[in-house]
Amino acid sequence: TASEKGNEVIFLTMDELMILKNHPFEKKSYRKVRDIFCFGCFTGLRISDIFQLTRDHIKNGQIVKTIQKTRQTETIPINKFAQEIIDRYPENSVRLLPKISQQKLNQYIKKCCEEAKFIEKIKVVKFSGNRPRETTHPKHELITSHVARKTFITNSLILNMNQKAIKEIVGHKKDSTFNKYLKITEEF
Repeated sequence: TASEKGNEVIFLTMDELMILKNHPFEKKSYRKVRDIFCFGCFTGLRISDIFQLTRDHIKNGQIVKTIQKTRQTETIPINKFAQEIIDRYPENSVRLLPKISQQKLNQYIKKCCEEAKFIEKIKVVKFSGNRPRETTHPKHELITSHVARKTFITNSLILNMNQKAIKEIVGHKKDSTFNKYLKITEEF
């Protein structure tokens, strides 16, 4: 069993990410949610920034966008997996990817991950004051839109991507925020 304490990191492994990316979902809504989520896993963008993307943000195989939270302009390379997702949607659309509410996205991504059989038991420790409360959940129940960024960071580190480049892409300024990802990748 994996363990998550407080703000520790739940993420999809590269194998799980590829299973999700390639899963033949019958429901169109699940395919859309999967694409949005996976796009976040492949780019490190927050869902709020993904929802704002238009084709105008793409320049020379990169996304150039002012990030909503940090107000910094970031340049993010589009890898082949992200490009594959972009190519699924018509160029005549204003948005780069379909729009769905954050609530529906979180609801459906759990269903997608359940259908993809992400059922590994994850132990979650939450603190109430000084008292730890431990619960165990199947992994799919813990997947939310924010897991996409965590997946990007963790897998990028596991694949030995330059740490400075990762920090620039995701806009992490504090080492303390980033260091929790380094601890996980040491296990790999």
